[in-house]
Amino acid sequence: STQLYAALAGGEPFNLDSRCTEFDVATQDESVKVVSINDGDALGTDTEIQKVDVFATASIYQGQYKLKLNHSGGDAFSPCIEWDATAAEVESALENMTNVDSVRVERSGAADYDSKFGYTYSIFFDGHGMMVTPEGFNNPDTLEVLMGTEGNCNSFATIVNGVLMDFNGELGGGQQANVTSVTVDDGGYDLDAITANAMGLVKPELEMLPQVASLIGSAQSLSDYELGRTITLTFEENGSIQQLACGASEAFEDSDASCSVETVVDGNVLGGTFLLDTSDALPFDATELQVETALAEVWDVGTVSVSRSGPTPQLGYDWTITFIDAEGDRPLLDITSSLTGAGASATIVEATQGNELGGSFTLVYDNVATGAVSFDASTADLETLLEAVPGVSMVEVTTDSVVDTEGGRTWTVTFLDAAGDIKALAPETYALTGAGAAVTVVEVTKGSEALGDSLALSWPAPVECSTSQVTKGACGSPAEKVIFELDTAPNFKADPIYVEYELDYTVQKVLINAASLAGIAYENYAASGVFQLGYAGAETAYLSAQASPIEVRHALEALPGITAASVSRDYGGRVLEGFVVDAVYGYPFVKCASGETCNFYSSGVQMNDLIRVEGEWYRVATSYEASESTLPLAKLEDSSVALSYTGPTKYGSQLYGWSNGFEWTVTLHSVTTDTVEMLTSPAHSLAPADTSVSISLPDCDGCLYVDGLTPFTQYYMRAQTFNVLGASDYANHIAVMPKAIPGVPTDIEVEAVSGTQLEVFFSPPTSPSGDISQYTVQWDTDYTFKNVEASGSDASCWTSGYGSCEVEGAAIGGTPPFSYVM
Repeated sequence: STQLYAALAGGEPFNLDSRCTEFDVATQDESVKVVSINDGDALGTDTEIQKVDVFATASIYQGQYKLKLNHSGGDAFSPCIEWDATAAEVESALENMTNVDSVRVERSGAADYDSKFGYTYSIFFDGHGMMVTPEGFNNPDTLEVLMGTEGNCNSFATIVNGVLMDFNGELGGGQQANVTSVTVDDGGYDLDAITANAMGLVKPELEMLPQVASLIGSAQSLSDYELGRTITLTFEENGSIQQLACGASEAFEDSDASCSVETVVDGNVLGGTFLLDTSDALPFDATELQVETALAEVWDVGTVSVSRSGPTPQLGYDWTITFIDAEGDRPLLDITSSLTGAGASATIVEATQGNELGGSFTLVYDNVATGAVSFDASTADLETLLEAVPGVSMVEVTTDSVVDTEGGRTWTVTFLDAAGDIKALAPETYALTGAGAAVTVVEVTKGSEALGDSLALSWPAPVECSTSQVTKGACGSPAEKVIFELDTAPNFKADPIYVEYELDYTVQKVLINAASLAGIAYENYAASGVFQLGYAGAETAYLSAQASPIEVRHALEALPGITAASVSRDYGGRVLEGFVVDAVYGYPFVKCASGETCNFYSSGVQMNDLIRVEGEWYRVATSYEASESTLPLAKLEDSSVALSYTGPTKYGSQLYGWSNGFEWTVTLHSVTTDTVEMLTSPAHSLAPADTSVSISLPDCDGCLYVDGLTPFTQYYMRAQTFNVLGASDYANHIAVMPKAIPGVPTDIEVEAVSGTQLEVFFSPPTSPSGDISQYTVQWDTDYTFKNVEASGSDASCWTSGYGSCEVEGAAIGGTPPFSYVM
């Protein structure tokens, strides 16, 4: 540091012991440091200014360019620069060029229609190596723009009907995108010491600088006998700006002239502190965290989220405070000002009024409405109101008891004795109060009857938005429907049946997946960073990778297209390929399914891993010892505590692992668009680099029934997904067969074989019944069969006086009639 100091002073590095007075410091920790202040603010009328414009005739979704600069005797090239790069990114790209030591970049524009769908970058060459000499030399050449193949960067493109198309190639029709550069001011010493007019020349030169908003007045004295004069500049109220400094050409200095600057009146800036309700004192420029921390100590405020904008030229700020868990509307905070500065004040205004549900709604079934259902109705009240509607009969209403901050809640209605699929309940909300108040009815489980002419269809949701074959940060056109085709011939040329299923985007899932984090010991790592969601062309504020449901909800409801939404959050799941298990209620483990080869340990499964079995999350217990076929289960909160499987028994269940991120289920209750649209996921800032944000519909699990088929007939089925651009390829066809409960046995006869034996003869049902695996023969001395069917009956093939026996295998393998001796 001492050598650097000496060099900056204008000489060669020297030994302090021989040239300067030695430091005399008792602690012997002396040092000399050089620091920069006001970095990037050393700009003046001698600074060269260039401008780069990015513009197009339509929204840009992809595009890069390079900049080339001839300076200091050679050419240098920037790396590829994104079309929407920030000012800091352009600044960094330029300063990475070997002939540029320092620049300052300011970006303007919003990539909207008014800014020609792009941005303008003002580039100030403020480095010492870029300064124009007093003789007028050393000017950097105007930047040259290299696009497309010339720069070996991504071409500029837009989205048309969900397809990425190049501007200057595929689009045609005068559609174009371009990047241009121009020199705005070539810098140098160009203010004439004798004739420069304050308002005519000094004002426009200074107003090109980013630190100067505007000069609103100027006065200059009469020249003295040596042609000297005083120029007084009045800046727009803009706080305090750095005092100007004079630079002069050699001719000016050779004339023994001098130039000095003096501040007559300082600008007005804020200082001091303020209080919010009973909070501790907050500085005038308090950070978001400082405001959140202070409010956390105030009674009845609860959890808040704070964002800050500013500063203004007078160092003023705006803080936006969102009350995360406040119920309904709340009174304004009191503010006490101890701010300094002329006219200093602090005010609080309500940006968005707190919202809460009230009133009632009705549910309509088959054109008949229930009585008024209170927004906070109990399960018993809702059951009573529904069962009073003709055709509804018996229902069971349950709730998860979760009530959001606006009084919203969810009821699950199960129709206990309805036959098959029934009409959906339709809500009427005219008596429901609260901004954006809405009721949404979603079918969770489709009703069905035990008929042999139907097939229940299930399929995974269409490909996620972020994996569509489009540019990064944009989605293809969303799927609109799926058409299923069934036929008795595998070539689908016999008598095909078509079934159309319209996709409903009321419920959508947002999943963060970080594949590269999978397999890290003890599962302690999750994706980090921020992302955004979009709807109808608008985008949310940035959301944390761990955002709470209420944070996601507030972000979505701040969009102009969404009036009311509800959000829940769970661990994100990813399919563990090849892991198909048998999950049996009450067992403390899951086991590789019969006929499957799981190889758990060889595939990297570890104790404490998160796994999902039939929708419920467990840990792999710490007792796991490298088994290839069995995984012991443990509590989600503590893998050392064993836990039994509590879901329904399922053989052949697909196992899921953690995606190393969260999944949010978003229900859009009320939107301003004509129909509910798909959410989108703009380019994110999540880590690691392979992290994805995907948006999809819930998988269909028996959500569609095809009726009118012939029982026990082999059908083949395939499907296509459609959007505005047309149809996808067909999925691989599968073989399916509608089945039913077998019909009753026929041609039943009984013969006495002996005094203690009877032989019964019977034939298969006449109705189609498929391959029958067994028949049950029962006998009793009572015509009501009360002995056989009594609770706890011991009826078997060998009981006396009554019995029940299964006839199977070879006994029913020949030509009917079949027989059984009792």
